[in-house]
Amino acid sequence: MSKKILFVVEGSKTENKCAVNIFKRVMKVNDENVAVHRYSTNVYDLYDKLFSGEYDYFIDYLRVNAKQLFKGATKPSDYFSSIYLVFDLDPQDPRFSVQKCEKLLNYFNDDTNNGKLYFNYPMVEAIFDILSLNQKQFNGRVVNRLGLSSESYKSRVNKISIIKNRKGYSLRNKNILYQVIQLNINKYFYLINSDRDDSYSNQMELLNSEKIFLSKNKISVVNSSLLILHDYNDTMIETLIK
Repeated sequence: MSKKILFVVEGSKTENKCAVNIFKRVMKVNDENVAVHRYSTNVYDLYDKLFSGEYDYFIDYLRVNAKQLFKGATKPSDYFSSIYLVFDLDPQDPRFSVQKCEKLLNYFNDDTNNGKLYFNYPMVEAIFDILSLNQKQFNGRVVNRLGLSSESYKSRVNKISIIKNRKGYSLRNKNILYQVIQLNINKYFYLINSDRDDSYSNQMELLNSEKIFLSKNKISVVNSSLLILHDYNDTMIETLIK
């Protein structure tokens, strides 16, 4: 039995398109090699379930809530080659805290074990929060955390995004898509102040960089789910986006 790649996403159509469809399109992975589990609520609900004793391990959660994915396998590693979790940071949630995010990233730090967690800053719609394809401008793109809500952020992005509003800038355009991937991967390395020599992204380092902004009630915009492409095959990504 060939192993699948599992994506655990928060549940929205946008997350499925960004984290899963883009991955399949860019990495040329067939549908039969990818499984998707929609969590249907945010990461702080997952935190509560994992660390309140409801489940001892994420494996237990999957066994109970995603039985259809296993098809007789006794544990995720028997069936999945990699597990990627994609969630919004959602700093407007009253349960949000940096400490909880750190605990989650420490727990989900290996795609071949419990899985690897990727936060989108502030939300998955960060993939559209682009005013131009200029790297310097995108590196400086920040949003105000105060008054942030899912609805207000989506509405703002829909108004200002060149991806949403400029003809020919759709993510369906392969050249535009690769430039957006490059913007976000480059910004990750910019934020952690590192050369592009790492084969895998360090999501804890990214959170540590965001702490500086969060302390000022800001968030530096980055769609972290695009880093899955880099982590899955950094050599291929380097070739595609040059």
